Amino acid sequence: MKNNGATVHITLQGKGGIGKTMVSALLAQYLKQNSTKVACYDADPVNSSLGAFTKLEAKRVTLMQDGEINSRVFDQVFEEIISLDHSAVIDCGASSFVPLAKYLMDNETFQFLESHGKKVLIHCPIAGGQSLTDTLSGFSQLVTQLPPSVKIVVWLNEYFGLIESDGTHFNEMKVVRENAESIGGTVLLDKQAEQTFGTDIREMLTQKLTFNEIAESDKFGLMAKQRLVIFKRSVFEQLDALEC
Repeated sequence: MKNNGATVHITLQGKGGIGKTMVSALLAQYLKQNSTKVACYDADPVNSSLGAFTKLEAKRVTLMQDGEINSRVFDQVFEEIISLDHSAVIDCGASSFVPLAKYLMDNETFQFLESHGKKVLIHCPIAGGQSLTDTLSGFSQLVTQLPPSVKIVVWLNEYFGLIESDGTHFNEMKVVRENAESIGGTVLLDKQAEQTFGTDIREMLTQKLTFNEIAESDKFGLMAKQRLVIFKRSVFEQLDALEC
């Protein structure tokens, strides 16, 4: 993934509890590894999500007011972003998905950012198991509303099950084939062995720790740290390979 210092990364999905904050945290760490600075915003109206990762120094955004988008607050966020000379990551909660998508479309926000030299990427998690139908629906809503210049990076999260329906894998699904030009790439978060990798990743996310914090922590054993290094490498190499 090309990091030219002027990219705005927005994590969006209408289904809760399927890894949006994990995606945002992984992405922010990847960008920080390749740049001196990344601006992070926690726009989850219900929980402190990305903001709970203290080392990422995410700014809390009071996005919702009386069930509606607080447009003036988001105006300020995007006006601040266009003044930056580095990338930004915005983590958005599920409950704000519909009103936020409407705000972005009504205000031609993507065109506004692009007119100020900012590239925009949407990061959309797709989860397997019982969450598959809902997350595919969220993806479908996004892909039909976005302008052609904005690409979606799909994160395939297999924690809840494989990303397939009746034997059809994500890449062969109709909604994907019909909107292939809108997809900038995929990142696979494959199912991990529960007793080893799965437990270590869950503990890292539960404690809201970054990879650098894990490396310095005395609460994780050497093998747990090694497995998390492997997980980090897997994710970061996939991000390196993205063409968008």
